[in-house]
Amino acid sequence: MQIEDGSFHLEAIAHKGELVFLEVGNRVGGADVVATVELATGVHLPSYELRALLGEPVAEALPEPPAERRWYGWFVHPGHHLKERTFPGLDGAAAFRDSPHVVVWNELTPGSPLPDHITYQAGETALAGIVSGETPEDTRALIVDMFASLSVRTRPVPPLTPAEVSA
Repeated sequence: MQIEDGSFHLEAIAHKGELVFLEVGNRVGGADVVATVELATGVHLPSYELRALLGEPVAEALPEPPAERRWYGWFVHPGHHLKERTFPGLDGAAAFRDSPHVVVWNELTPGSPLPDHITYQAGETALAGIVSGETPEDTRALIVDMFASLSVRTRPVPPLTPAEVSA
């Protein structure tokens, strides 16, 4: 790749139990990658990339790691691939919404428009967020359990009323 300066990210997708190469990008990853890394390390990746690209010292400027050691992970359930153009809603999410391990939870309201382009941005995906655990295994298990429990409704439902949203 010959990427010598700056950030990069590598993406793969799981297909039939194997990882398949998707891309290498010479930039900080999208979605909640920046926020997740900053929570875990105190490092705001774009700021440190800019320092490196400007030739400023990076290692000397790194912050102390957070005092409380947690393991973070981000997740995203995109919606651009769904047949419906409005989000029908998720089933199985209630058990996870209020979990003490959820740091950020962004779930589209049923009836919200779905994008017609590929996106992993929190405000445009069916579900996205950040979780934390005591160990890497705890964090991974939470995400695996979440996606094993979630399903997109197969038929559109009316949007929630204000009373249902606040319940």
